[in-house]
Amino acid sequence: MVARIYIAGPYTKGDVAVNVRTAYEAANRLADLGFAPFVPHATHFWHILFPRPYEFWLELDREFLPCCAAVLRLPGESNGADKEVELAHQLKIPVFTSTTELVEHFRVVANRKKMNESMTTEIGQSIKERAVDSLQQIYAVIIALAIAQAIESLLKDPLHGDLLAASQIFAGLPAFVAFVVTVVPFWHGMNRHLDRCYLEKKAAVVHRALLLDFGTFFLEAILLFAVGLSLRSGVWSFFFLGLLLSVDMVWGALSHRIHFRGHKSHVLKWSKINLVAIVIAVLVVVFPIPHKITALMFVAILRTIVDYSLCSPFYFPPSR
Repeated sequence: MVARIYIAGPYTKGDVAVNVRTAYEAANRLADLGFAPFVPHATHFWHILFPRPYEFWLELDREFLPCCAAVLRLPGESNGADKEVELAHQLKIPVFTSTTELVEHFRVVANRKKMNESMTTEIGQSIKERAVDSLQQIYAVIIALAIAQAIESLLKDPLHGDLLAASQIFAGLPAFVAFVVTVVPFWHGMNRHLDRCYLEKKAAVVHRALLLDFGTFFLEAILLFAVGLSLRSGVWSFFFLGLLLSVDMVWGALSHRIHFRGHKSHVLKWSKINLVAIVIAVLVVVFPIPHKITALMFVAILRTIVDYSLCSPFYFPPSR
């Protein structure tokens, strides 16, 4: 907003015409410098046409002075101007006796304001970065636990903790492969999504959107852990994978409306990919297809291949 400057100076003492001209010369200089000067001497012409008591003009000027950001006191004796300066001091409005001082004051104020705004922006960005980083770390920890659990389920007897025979390990391999090819894009995509929506995105972040993402990713991490824990339970392991894709599909549709409404987005692609994968997986389970576990493994592999193919620019953004 342009700063309003009150011009205070002689009017009745001395040559009135000269005083009015001096006031307008000062106002013109301030206008050229980008200020919005208020010249009480303008009532000179009003008074010529419709004379009023001197006190009326003083009271009128006192109504406008509080609206100004500073007072420029012109040289010369003036009881009215002195009273205006006194009022300015009472209102803590700065008073200057030269245009140079006034301009320097507002230059310093403008720089300080820009610095404060910059600091506020940096602090807000720092808080947001810490929140995103915390979520990424929590997700990474749970994912690490899920991977460790999946490896243990693949290699060891869940009851006795003994190392399984090669044939038993091979039997659990399809579910383990499906788990791995799913956990990689989910972990990769979560990190890229948070960076894209909260650190790279220029538009304002939607209130509480990060809370939705936190809840969803936390639930998905738990489901991945459940997959690793149930690695040898046959189709049940894939049931948890299907539940994971379902949660991600619903979240993707909501996230698209929150962050990317009216635009193409990676989350919308994820929802469509997950929907197709779920439908194919259900058909594999329902129909009498031989080697269902192996077929479901290939569905998981295919889902990840399609995911990385369609969302490659998102997963691997070009360097700037």
